[in-house]
Amino acid sequence: MTTNAPLPLFTIDPNSVVVATNVPLSEGYVAKLIKDAQICPFFGFDVELTPCKEVRLVQIASRNAAYVFDIDKISYFPDVLKSFLRNDKYVKIGVGVLGDAKALLDSDEVELAGAGELSRLHRMFDLTGALSGLHFSSCVALDTLAKVWLSRGLDKALQPAHEWVGELSVEHYTYAATDAAVALAIYHRMMSVKILSNARPRLWIFSGYDACSREAVGLVKDYAPYAALSTQCITSMEGLLAKMKRRHQDADNTLPGDDFHTWTEKTIPEAVKLCASLTMAFEVYNRQMSVRKDS
Repeated sequence: MTTNAPLPLFTIDPNSVVVATNVPLSEGYVAKLIKDAQICPFFGFDVELTPCKEVRLVQIASRNAAYVFDIDKISYFPDVLKSFLRNDKYVKIGVGVLGDAKALLDSDEVELAGAGELSRLHRMFDLTGALSGLHFSSCVALDTLAKVWLSRGLDKALQPAHEWVGELSVEHYTYAATDAAVALAIYHRMMSVKILSNARPRLWIFSGYDACSREAVGLVKDYAPYAALSTQCITSMEGLLAKMKRRHQDADNTLPGDDFHTWTEKTIPEAVKLCASLTMAFEVYNRQMSVRKDS
C-alpha cells in the first residue's frame, strides 16, 4: 500500500551560512566566490525583497558555503557584489531569475548577467507542461523541483510570516540561504542527465537584461521539442475553425439554399467539407490527448 508521506526536508548546515553585513565582509566573501569559480563557475542564487520591492538579501551558494549579503545592514549595494552579478562568467542559477534581474535593476540599478533558469532545464527533461498549454519559459516552483530532482521538500514556514524587514535572525538567514543552496543541488543533479548536460547555454542562461524591453538578452524563447508538443497552436486552430463555422452559419441564415443543400454547401462546398474533416480530426485528437493525460 502506497502512502503520500511528506518528503524529508532539504536542509543545510547553519555553520555553512555566512552573512555579510558590511563592505569588508562583502569584499572577502566575493573573493572566496571568485576563487570557488576556478573549480566550478556555477552558483545557486536567489534574492529576497521587502514589501516595497527593494532587495533586502542576495544569496549566492557555492559547494563550500552559502553567502548571504544583507543589503540593508551594509547600507548600500557593494560595488564588488555588483561586479560579480554582472559578470556572465559566473553563472547564477535559480528559479525566476528574470524576475530577480528586474528587481535588482529597479531596486538598486544592478545588472544581472549570466543567470540560469532551472525551470527551463526541467521543461527540457519533462515535456508534459506543453500538453497543458504551459509555455517553455514559465517557472516551475523551486519546491516542486526539489521534490522531483532531490526527493526533498522545502520548509516554507517563514515565507508568509516575515517580510524581510527589520532585524533578521540566524533562522531567517539560513532560510534564505537554503533556497540558493537547493538551487545549486538541483543543478548538479540535473547535470547527470545527458540531454541537460549537453543543453545549449542559450536555452537556459541569459547573458544580460535589457532595461528598455524588459527582456533577457541572449536567451532563445522556445525549445523545439517542447514547442512541437504545445497545444497552443491546436487551440488556436480550433478557435479559427469555430469562427469559420459561425460565418458559414450566418451566411446560411442570410441567403437561402435549395431543398438539398445550404447556401454554403452550394457555393463553397470545398470549405464546408474542410470544416467537417477538421471537426472530425479535432474530435479524434482531443480524445487521444485526454487518454494520454489520464495515463
